[in-house]
Amino acid sequence: MALQPRTSRCFVRKTSWKRTLSPPLLSLQCLSQAPHLKKQIPSNHSVSRFWDASFEKLPNHPVTRGVPPFVIHDECYFHLRCTDPEHNHVTPLHGALPPVGIIHPGRAMDSGSDSAVEAVKKSEDQYCAWGFDRPGGGRTFGFTGGHTHWNWGRAELRKLILNGIYWTTGADVPQKGISSSRPTAAQMLGHLKGNPGWTPEGLQILLDRAGEGELIKWGHHSRGPLPFGPQPKKKDLGPRTIIEGESLKVLKADGTAIPQGMSSFGAGLWSGNSQLWWLAGKKGASLTVEFSAPVSGDYEIHFAGTKAIDYGIHSFTFNGTSLGSTHDFYQAKGVSHTGQIKIGKTKLKAGKNVLTITITITSTGTNPDADAVKKFMFGIDFLRITPAK
Repeated sequence: MALQPRTSRCFVRKTSWKRTLSPPLLSLQCLSQAPHLKKQIPSNHSVSRFWDASFEKLPNHPVTRGVPPFVIHDECYFHLRCTDPEHNHVTPLHGALPPVGIIHPGRAMDSGSDSAVEAVKKSEDQYCAWGFDRPGGGRTFGFTGGHTHWNWGRAELRKLILNGIYWTTGADVPQKGISSSRPTAAQMLGHLKGNPGWTPEGLQILLDRAGEGELIKWGHHSRGPLPFGPQPKKKDLGPRTIIEGESLKVLKADGTAIPQGMSSFGAGLWSGNSQLWWLAGKKGASLTVEFSAPVSGDYEIHFAGTKAIDYGIHSFTFNGTSLGSTHDFYQAKGVSHTGQIKIGKTKLKAGKNVLTITITITSTGTNPDADAVKKFMFGIDFLRITPAK
């Protein structure tokens, strides 16, 4: 079965098998937002966020046989609601306490509720995997994780899922559970759509570390090459004068403007693996920097920087002349490079010129998405200035 980078919210809902085979031949049904899931994961009640989900409190149950304690970083939904009368028979297959800081009642339909906050504050264990012996016969196994492709490299997780699938058939799970071979990095990359530049050598290093029990937060590496193993060659940026962000002279800054290393977000993706990072924290704030042009004339200006959940909406002014449109550097998840953005054409002087970046005052200063964190951050990887034709 091909594993996708992010699987659907898959539950083993229906199985069938030929009893003449050992082990049973399974026919699985994977569903996304099916009616029975809405009973379990209701809007404005349950929480859908990435967190370090602990499977360290494991009950004595056939599905947990042979599964050692483990922790994964995944989008494991929790604070589930069981509304069907039959669900009194649900057995949580672990107990975990998520951080209360990821619950934001009212922000979005899947960001939780006041009751979720209270439950976590009271240290009430949450669960995202469960077993269900249906009174009318049959079994159900549910798991709300599985959103991160690379977690299938964890033997503990594979065993839990395989045990659960096998248990739903009515079979007796072996005392040591059902083991499987860990896929190689090449196999996992072979089933990936949209490789961000990862190499088998780099991925194998992380898979080996994860296999030894290290908690890998894969999302930190999802937007560019892994900082391990052979690195791909940097792309030619084209004819230009490149001005590195971290080399810009800061003339004035509301807040703090400092160089920031970016290797942890993808080695080789940011030029020089660094950027100038500006933390202003308020709408209308500005950052003014100085750079040099080789000769006077009209120039096309390209900008490269960073996008993340806590970055804002900004405008650019060169030597007092605004380049017009604003640019939104928000994205819902992860940290990524913007690529080169053409921001306009302007006149530059030979020698020193001034660039001012402003957090816009004509809007909220950040993306209106409910998840946007209003810290208004900004990052300059580099400017590329090219004489206009």
